[in-house]
Amino acid sequence: MLRIPQHTLLYLSSGKRETTGWQIAGRWGRVRSLSENQISWQALSLHARSAFATVAVALGVACVCEVAGGQSVSSADYGRATALLKQNLLPLLRNAQLIPHWLRGSEDFWYRRETAQGYEFVRVDSASGIRTPLFDHVAMARELSERSGVTLNPNNLPFESVQVDSVKNAIQFEFEGAEYRCAQPSGPCTRESPVPSNIVVSPDGRTAALIHSGNLWIRDLPTGAERQLTQDGELNNGYGIYYDGWQSQYIPRSRLGESLPPFGTFWSPDGRRLIVPRIDQRHIELYPFIESGPLGGGFRPKAYAMHLPLTGEKPAVLEWYVIDVATGHQQRIAYPYDRMLPLQADVTSMIRHWWSTDARHLYTLAYGDEIKSAYVFDADLVTGSTRIVIEETQEPRITLNGSPDYPPNVVYLDRSQEFVWFSERDGWGHLYLYDARTGRLKNRITRGAWLVRDIMHIDADRRQIYFTGSGRESGNPYYRYLYRVGLDGSNLTLLTPEPVDHPLAGPESTRPGAAAFDPISPSSRYLVYVDAPFTTPPRTLLHDLRSRHTDHLLEAADATQLFASGYRPPQEVKLKAADGKTDLWAVLYTPPRIEAGQRYPIVDVEYASPLRAVAPHNFLEAIRGFSYAEWAPLAELGFYVVCVDARGTAFRSHEFSAAPLGFLNHMGLEDHITVIRQLAAQIPSIDLDRVGITGTSYGGWTVLRAMLAFPAFFKVGVAGVPPGTMHSMYADYEWEAFQGKPTYQDGSHLRPGSSDVPINWADIDNVAQAAQLEGRLMIVMGELDENVLPGSTLSLVRALIQANKDFDLVYLPDTTHNGSLTPYATRRTWDYFVRNLANREPP
Repeated sequence: MLRIPQHTLLYLSSGKRETTGWQIAGRWGRVRSLSENQISWQALSLHARSAFATVAVALGVACVCEVAGGQSVSSADYGRATALLKQNLLPLLRNAQLIPHWLRGSEDFWYRRETAQGYEFVRVDSASGIRTPLFDHVAMARELSERSGVTLNPNNLPFESVQVDSVKNAIQFEFEGAEYRCAQPSGPCTRESPVPSNIVVSPDGRTAALIHSGNLWIRDLPTGAERQLTQDGELNNGYGIYYDGWQSQYIPRSRLGESLPPFGTFWSPDGRRLIVPRIDQRHIELYPFIESGPLGGGFRPKAYAMHLPLTGEKPAVLEWYVIDVATGHQQRIAYPYDRMLPLQADVTSMIRHWWSTDARHLYTLAYGDEIKSAYVFDADLVTGSTRIVIEETQEPRITLNGSPDYPPNVVYLDRSQEFVWFSERDGWGHLYLYDARTGRLKNRITRGAWLVRDIMHIDADRRQIYFTGSGRESGNPYYRYLYRVGLDGSNLTLLTPEPVDHPLAGPESTRPGAAAFDPISPSSRYLVYVDAPFTTPPRTLLHDLRSRHTDHLLEAADATQLFASGYRPPQEVKLKAADGKTDLWAVLYTPPRIEAGQRYPIVDVEYASPLRAVAPHNFLEAIRGFSYAEWAPLAELGFYVVCVDARGTAFRSHEFSAAPLGFLNHMGLEDHITVIRQLAAQIPSIDLDRVGITGTSYGGWTVLRAMLAFPAFFKVGVAGVPPGTMHSMYADYEWEAFQGKPTYQDGSHLRPGSSDVPINWADIDNVAQAAQLEGRLMIVMGELDENVLPGSTLSLVRALIQANKDFDLVYLPDTTHNGSLTPYATRRTWDYFVRNLANREPP
């Protein structure tokens, strides 16, 4: 066995067993088992290994590598981990999520089902449960093949959704950038021109609104003639313009020009009026972005600039107008703008609206400043006057759903002129009924130590409301169940008794990974719901709500290929929070092979946000993960992986979810630490000396807080697109709600200088705490990230350099926030934990 001194590299000649010395930086290493085509070595530096690998590839020499202190991780290991990425697993699970589309004038519905050959569209007779083809797939494939000149497979038609016209017995879908309308069941089909993407079409389909240079225009669709509706708008002070607050879309939008519809603009039901916001952002300083390697080619960087207000700066000004389409007369709606949420982040003051029967009154749901209040306003569109119908205030912020990131549980009942209103006023999220004419509370609808999750359906004839709730039944408080109750609060009935999660997403849902649909038929007789256990595939059932004995199994998800891929479901665990009293639920993924006497590192994969709860609670969620988090691949590489919903996250009581002020400092990490310690006490193979943490966006912020505030516990962190500091970000209600409205030395909430730190935000100033870093930290960032500003992330990078701290930076050129989830960033994350936490060497 040959020992190589430092600064020595192995020098090879092809096909011969020769070694001589070369100079290169490296650690002490050993070379052994020299054969004609294979060399193994240990403990060479990354630089030396890379150089050696280059030589080996050039000479056709294969190498098998080991690292002192443990075996290397092989390419096969990475291959198995890659197979467990959600984009690779989900196609292996068939019919796990069925979306019913109820047919107008019928109790029947259609859905798209996956088959071994592809997929098909089927129609279901709700009374019998019998399934038949929605249309003739063979005839459809033949018709479209003749039109396109491309042979199409009837088992894989080139569209995923259709619109069914039950009256005219036709279906409509998009194919090759055009709209097709086909008679049922077998054609013929006609091609129709697609609706332009930059217009908002009137209810009668004959007129459309659009913008040019900050002004609103009207287009007559049959003739294409246009006329200008407003006269005094301009690019940065105009009607329906897109404000420059973060959307992860500004830079693409600037490339598109005026190819988007007017922002926030909508028609009255009678087509006589338009409601449009006017936005003034002229006073806001420009924030530059650099596209250093333009994707369109060339080597000259491109610069983009947007009017982006940072923390402590005056945001864009938004006011709402009603415009008479025939005359062009405009009326400013007199909302109490000084009490309403300023235009910031991705939230406008108007978050939902409804019309009175005569279309004269517009009811709007709005947030107050700092999200501490919520209102329903009644605007008279003739006079422009407004009145407050409902007003409620709560600390530290008000929520209108169990998660403030999901659609509000507020519904207007036009027939009875009532509002269903969600409130946590008694400590739990429940529904209340208000009189829309007087604003008087009529009665509570639900009550108890549990919470309403989402409104699904309202039966106005029977005055009943269907909703999901959690925490009422025994067991896991995150499991959703479907209930029905009278609007007067009577006869609360559990409709899905199975003690598992029932992941139903209401018609208004925008939650990540959820498909929005109404699970109740138009007559409120039939129910389509999902029975979703944690460790076994889900089932979708059809239930007759007027019969106790009528259930039809629509689909049992087929997971045969999924399990053959090596996927193993995780386990749910119930543990205590740091207070020693509060129950927490977590999910644990285990390494595939645990050897007796060996100890394994554990990684906290999190998105510790005050807006959501992200630990999975059913089979599909455990595979899909949160949009920024995947757990199974890391477990496959030899790590325990845990996901915790700590105090301060959503879907529990107000006390649990609100968390104390200053939440952004620790993000519930005390609970994460306590959970991991309890797991290690129960599972001796968990190594508490090797704890890692990773997360993206809000989760990236949590990684930074973990590495700076708890350096003795968290040894390795990978922070995906993290804010470096919050005061270097745009103004955002989330941070103000949980950290307090930023206050400066002079007592003002407006920043006096360019870099002043709010005095009440000092404990979350990562720049000031950069010298506290002790462990290994890798930061991933995109240079075009509008969600987490590059300047914010780089402010921490600069501070770490000034503190002379070792860290790693993965800088992604030409990349936005969502674009940062690249295969390269994933592989670098795996490498980082394998090398620095598992003390092994990646392939």
